[in-house]
Amino acid sequence: EEPQLSKAERRERAQTLSPSIISPFYEEELKKNVVKNFFSGKMIRLVLIQVQFLKKELLKAMGAMDEMVDANRLNVQLLAALPAVWLVSGASRLTLAALFAIRTKKIQQSRTEVLDDARGLLSLIERILLTAPEQIPARRVLPSSGLPGGGAGRLPR
Repeated sequence: EEPQLSKAERRERAQTLSPSIISPFYEEELKKNVVKNFFSGKMIRLVLIQVQFLKKELLKAMGAMDEMVDANRLNVQLLAALPAVWLVSGASRLTLAALFAIRTKKIQQSRTEVLDDARGLLSLIERILLTAPEQIPARRVLPSSGLPGGGAGRLPR
Protein backbone atom coordinates (compact mmCIF):
# COMPACT_ATOMS: atom_id res chain seq x y z
CA GLU A 1 0.00 0.00 0.00
CA GLU A 2 2.83 2.36 -0.70
CA PRO A 3 1.68 5.54 -2.38
CA GLN A 4 2.55 5.81 -6.04
CA LEU A 5 4.48 9.06 -6.31
CA SER A 6 6.76 10.38 -8.99
CA LYS A 7 10.44 10.80 -8.17
CA ALA A 8 10.16 14.59 -8.16
CA GLU A 9 7.22 14.49 -5.74
CA ARG A 10 9.04 12.04 -3.49
CA ARG A 11 12.09 14.27 -3.47
CA GLU A 12 9.98 17.34 -2.66
CA ARG A 13 8.18 15.56 0.19
CA ALA A 14 11.47 14.20 1.50
CA GLN A 15 12.88 17.74 1.57
CA THR A 16 9.92 19.04 3.54
CA LEU A 17 9.79 15.98 5.83
CA SER A 18 6.26 16.85 6.77
CA PRO A 19 4.83 14.54 9.44
CA SER A 20 1.38 14.84 7.88
CA ILE A 21 2.52 12.51 5.11
CA ILE A 22 3.22 9.60 7.43
CA SER A 23 0.55 10.25 10.05
CA PRO A 24 -2.14 8.11 8.32
CA PHE A 25 0.32 5.22 7.98
CA TYR A 26 1.39 5.59 11.59
CA GLU A 27 -2.22 5.52 12.80
CA GLU A 28 -2.94 2.48 10.68
CA GLU A 29 0.02 0.60 12.14
CA LEU A 30 -1.08 1.52 15.68
CA LYS A 31 -4.51 -0.03 15.06
CA LYS A 32 -2.87 -3.35 14.22
CA ASN A 33 -0.96 -5.47 16.71
CA VAL A 34 1.46 -2.85 18.14
CA VAL A 35 4.04 -5.23 19.61
CA LYS A 36 4.24 -7.38 16.48
CA ASN A 37 4.39 -4.36 14.17
CA PHE A 38 6.99 -2.66 16.32
CA PHE A 39 9.49 -5.46 15.73
CA SER A 40 8.54 -6.72 12.29
CA GLY A 41 6.30 -4.20 10.58
CA LYS A 42 6.57 -0.66 9.30
CA MET A 43 6.37 0.84 12.77
CA ILE A 44 10.16 1.15 13.19
CA ARG A 45 10.45 2.84 9.82
CA LEU A 46 7.67 5.31 10.69
CA VAL A 47 9.23 6.10 14.08
CA LEU A 48 12.60 6.72 12.43
CA ILE A 49 10.95 9.06 9.93
CA GLN A 50 9.37 11.01 12.79
CA VAL A 51 12.69 11.17 14.63
CA GLN A 52 14.32 12.45 11.44
CA PHE A 53 11.61 15.12 11.11
CA LEU A 54 12.14 16.22 14.72
CA LYS A 55 15.88 16.35 14.11
CA LYS A 56 15.36 18.53 11.02
CA GLU A 57 13.07 20.92 12.90
CA LEU A 58 15.53 21.11 15.81
CA LEU A 59 18.41 21.93 13.46
CA LYS A 60 16.30 24.59 11.77
CA ALA A 61 15.47 26.17 15.15
CA MET A 62 19.12 26.02 16.22
CA GLY A 63 20.14 27.73 12.98
CA ALA A 64 17.62 30.52 13.63
CA MET A 65 18.93 30.93 17.18
CA ASP A 66 22.52 31.08 15.89
CA GLU A 67 21.52 33.83 13.47
CA MET A 68 19.88 35.79 16.31
CA VAL A 69 22.96 35.40 18.52
CA ASP A 70 25.23 36.56 15.68
CA ALA A 71 22.98 39.55 15.01
CA ASN A 72 23.02 40.57 18.68
CA ARG A 73 26.70 39.87 19.32
CA LEU A 74 27.70 43.55 19.03
CA ASN A 75 24.92 44.64 21.40
CA VAL A 76 25.96 42.08 23.98
CA GLN A 77 29.62 43.07 23.69
CA LEU A 78 28.75 46.75 24.17
CA LEU A 79 26.60 45.93 27.18
CA ALA A 80 29.40 43.85 28.65
CA ALA A 81 31.86 46.73 28.19
CA LEU A 82 29.70 49.39 29.89
CA PRO A 83 30.59 48.49 33.50
CA ALA A 84 34.29 48.61 32.62
CA VAL A 85 33.87 52.04 31.00
CA TRP A 86 31.98 53.30 34.05
CA LEU A 87 34.66 51.93 36.36
CA VAL A 88 37.51 53.53 34.41
CA SER A 89 35.64 56.83 34.17
CA GLY A 90 34.88 56.89 37.90
CA ALA A 91 38.42 55.91 38.85
CA SER A 92 39.93 58.60 36.61
CA ARG A 93 37.62 61.26 38.07
CA LEU A 94 38.50 60.24 41.62
CA THR A 95 42.21 60.23 40.78
CA LEU A 96 42.03 63.69 39.22
CA ALA A 97 40.04 65.03 42.18
CA ALA A 98 42.60 63.59 44.61
CA LEU A 99 45.53 65.05 42.65
CA PHE A 100 43.82 68.45 42.51
CA ALA A 101 43.16 68.36 46.25
CA ILE A 102 46.78 67.42 47.00
CA ARG A 103 48.26 70.08 44.70
CA THR A 104 46.03 72.89 45.95
CA LYS A 105 46.20 71.99 49.63
CA LYS A 106 48.98 74.53 50.23
CA ILE A 107 47.01 77.28 48.45
CA GLN A 108 43.68 76.71 50.06
CA GLN A 109 42.77 78.77 53.07
CA SER A 110 39.80 78.52 55.26
CA ARG A 111 37.23 81.29 55.34
CA THR A 112 38.34 82.42 58.77
CA GLU A 113 41.97 82.67 57.60
CA VAL A 114 40.94 84.84 54.65
CA LEU A 115 38.78 87.06 56.87
CA ASP A 116 41.59 87.38 59.43
CA ASP A 117 44.03 88.40 56.68
CA ALA A 118 41.59 90.99 55.32
CA ARG A 119 40.91 92.33 58.83
CA GLY A 120 44.65 92.65 59.45
CA LEU A 121 45.22 94.51 56.17
CA LEU A 122 42.33 96.90 56.87
CA SER A 123 43.72 97.58 60.34
CA LEU A 124 47.12 98.32 58.85
CA ILE A 125 45.63 100.72 56.28
CA GLU A 126 43.58 102.48 58.98
CA ARG A 127 46.63 102.85 61.24
CA ILE A 128 48.70 104.33 58.38
CA LEU A 129 45.94 106.77 57.49
CA LEU A 130 45.47 107.91 61.10
CA THR A 131 49.14 108.23 62.04
CA ALA A 132 50.47 110.03 59.00
CA PRO A 133 47.84 112.42 57.55
CA GLU A 134 50.46 115.06 56.75
CA GLN A 135 52.30 112.66 54.43
CA ILE A 136 49.32 112.22 52.10
CA PRO A 137 49.28 114.97 49.41
CA ALA A 138 46.07 116.98 49.15
CA ARG A 139 44.28 116.85 45.85
CA ARG A 140 42.91 119.92 44.25
CA VAL A 141 39.84 119.98 42.06
CA LEU A 142 40.29 122.01 38.92
CA PRO A 143 37.30 124.11 37.86
CA SER A 144 37.27 123.02 34.21
CA SER A 145 35.78 119.55 34.66
CA GLY A 146 35.13 119.06 38.33
CA LEU A 147 37.52 116.09 38.27
CA PRO A 148 40.90 115.96 39.98
CA GLY A 149 43.42 117.34 37.48
CA GLY A 150 40.70 118.66 35.18
CA GLY A 151 40.68 115.44 33.24
CA ALA A 152 44.20 116.15 31.93
CA GLY A 153 45.91 113.34 33.79
CA ARG A 154 48.06 114.58 36.68
CA LEU A 155 47.49 117.24 39.27
CA PRO A 156 49.85 120.22 39.22
CA ARG A 157 52.11 120.40 42.29
